[in-house]
Amino acid sequence: MSQEQAYTYIQQCLAIAMEVITPLIAATLAIGSTISIFQAATQIQEQSMSFVPKVGALLGALAVSGGWMLIKLVDYGRNIFLELPTILHK
Repeated sequence: MSQEQAYTYIQQCLAIAMEVITPLIAATLAIGSTISIFQAATQIQEQSMSFVPKVGALLGALAVSGGWMLIKLVDYGRNIFLELPTILHK
């Protein structure tokens, strides 16, 4: 395998990882920002008030987009395994 091929596979891996993790990060960021604004406005500094909604948003986003995420990861893994003989042959 040449260096360019290795870079291509690493780039594909990172792109898939970023694509898959984006819905989870976006949901957690939106809820976290909303809770932070609420806490700043009311001056309530309870740690569980920030933690519990973030976990709920994370689980909700995972429930909504989990199937799509799994399909993307399985497709990527299958493509890597299918290309493995050609990679090792060179």
